[in-house]
Amino acid sequence: APRRARLDFIALALRGKKVGLDKVSHLVDKLVGVLRKEQSADDEKKRYCEKELDINDDKQKQTNRAISDLETVLAEGKESVASLTNGVKALKDSIVALDATVAEATQQRKKENAEFKSLMAENSAAKELIVFAKNRLNKFYNTRLHKTPESELPDSAEASASDTEALVQLSAARSSSAGAPPPPPEVSGAYMSKTQESGGGIAMMDLLFKGLGK
Repeated sequence: APRRARLDFIALALRGKKVGLDKVSHLVDKLVGVLRKEQSADDEKKRYCEKELDINDDKQKQTNRAISDLETVLAEGKESVASLTNGVKALKDSIVALDATVAEATQQRKKENAEFKSLMAENSAAKELIVFAKNRLNKFYNTRLHKTPESELPDSAEASASDTEALVQLSAARSSSAGAPPPPPEVSGAYMSKTQESGGGIAMMDLLFKGLGK
């Protein structure tokens, strides 16, 4: 507005010719100087604005790149979370399956251990019975090898039947797994001595005793 007023004043002075040219020229020079200063200030403001615009543009680009990087990181994070979730689920399933396998194996070992203990107890009892039976045979057929035990089993019919049945069952079980024992040696005559008769029985017991030790 001041600049416009000066221009109007100069135009009015020129039209009225009441002001000298020197004064008009001075006013014009003064106005030109003002205009140059204003132009310089405007140019400075323009450069400042352009500089600020460039700075803001760079900041905007950096912000956009940061946003893009964050979006990429977020997407990768989601994929990692999904992958870890699947991995954890698979691991839990593996642990459950392993627990089931371990439990099954534990039960199987317990069963095998119980069977083994039962077998060892049966073998021990069978060995004691064989030793007792051999000693009882030696008492009648080979007194030189007979050993007088501290306490013998009851010499009753029921005890003898029970012992005989146990030996027969044990012999049958061992024969089915290890093969039938070899036949007794042939004799030339119909008569065998008591020593020969007891020797065949004792040999059979020794064979059974060895089989129980395997």
